Amino acid sequence: MTAPAVPVSDNDDNPRLTFQLRLYIAGQTEKSVAAISNLGRICETYLAGRYSLEVIDLREAPHLAIRDQILAIPTLVRRLPSPIKKIIGDLSNEERVLVGLDIQSRERDVFLMDPKTCSKFLFCHAIVPKSAAGSLGLYFTSMTS
Repeated sequence: MTAPAVPVSDNDDNPRLTFQLRLYIAGQTEKSVAAISNLGRICETYLAGRYSLEVIDLREAPHLAIRDQILAIPTLVRRLPSPIKKIIGDLSNEERVLVGLDIQSRERDVFLMDPKTCSKFLFCHAIVPKSAAGSLGLYFTSMTS
């Protein structure tokens, strides 16, 4: 069941990157079906009109695994934009897929300094995600040398 690539939008007014994706599966296993569904949702939500997707069933065309060095399935391969990236699994963790495809960057770790508790040291820090820092009542300082 090697599906044809879904065409990319011809809208030249869109300066954003176009993603060329290949999803390698093996038949209609639970993980393969989940990967197709999850990837379809992610692409339509975050890449609408900016991607092409080719689904390759390795049961029907096992020789195609060689070109992208596929060792496990399901595997998503991002051919473009460069560099090539691979994500193995059913793609159910949306944040990891978005980060893996470079659609979304990881929440940056921030360094926190509290002079009340760190007064004896040149500096001290804790690493927490930005999203958690605000709810903990923490404040930020930059760590430049």
